[in-house]
Amino acid sequence: MTLAAVGAVIIGEYMEAALLILIFGGAHFLEHYAEDKSNKEITNLIKINPTTARRLIENGKTEIVDVAELRVGDKLSVLNGDQIPTDGIVISGSSAVDQSSITGESIPVEKNAGDMLYGSTMNGAGTLVMEVTKDSSDTVISKIIELVSQTQSNISKTAALIKKIEPVYVTIVLLLTPIFFLLGFTVFQWSSYDSFYRTMVFLIATSPCALAVTDIPATLSAISNLAKRGVLFKGGSYLSNLSDLTAVAFDKTGTLTTGKPVVTEVYFGKEVTEHSRENLRK
Repeated sequence: MTLAAVGAVIIGEYMEAALLILIFGGAHFLEHYAEDKSNKEITNLIKINPTTARRLIENGKTEIVDVAELRVGDKLSVLNGDQIPTDGIVISGSSAVDQSSITGESIPVEKNAGDMLYGSTMNGAGTLVMEVTKDSSDTVISKIIELVSQTQSNISKTAALIKKIEPVYVTIVLLLTPIFFLLGFTVFQWSSYDSFYRTMVFLIATSPCALAVTDIPATLSAISNLAKRGVLFKGGSYLSNLSDLTAVAFDKTGTLTTGKPVVTEVYFGKEVTEHSRENLRK
């Protein structure tokens, strides 16, 4: 594309040269912008990953340690309002835990002895003692972050095809360009100026600017935009599958609604007066 732009300047087609540079530069700008936005959303996701925990030691006291130092079998104290530091099982105590960061359900779940806990979820008003069952790198939230972090390398089939054929295409065009010039000058008997002019037109027309602005920037922009709205995709290949969908099945109400119950109707039996009905409507 650089050669095509230089050639366009040489033959006096300044608008064509500017347009080629604008398309190419704009495509790369959009790609880097979308990538930075995607990284920002991933960084925000990482921030919900717990960093410290209250580990119980032999004398019954607690010590604040880094989550990365926790080992399977460690006993942890989880106070009211604490963030669950890692995946584990409740040993004692009971509390309602907000698991929306993992399950998407906004209604807290009651946890008692023997129940599973997930790292990054929020403890309610109760106090819990839990046992660590997974390393910090194997928790559910860590796996989610890892999958989201791989979105930029997991590209769609179209993007993979473009990446594969683009170098071959460019090489073929660069090889054909001098051949085209020589054929015009020797076989078609064009003047040197006409042969050079038409060669530059050929180079401009075949420049891969269309490939540069197709799938990859669009996919990164879509993933970033979705992440901003709380929708996480594992990569462009999964996002591209939406184009083939004809029906979608949802397994829980929180996916389709806010997940927050509200009073919609109230019944007091058969003795409800018209005045009471009017008050209810208000």
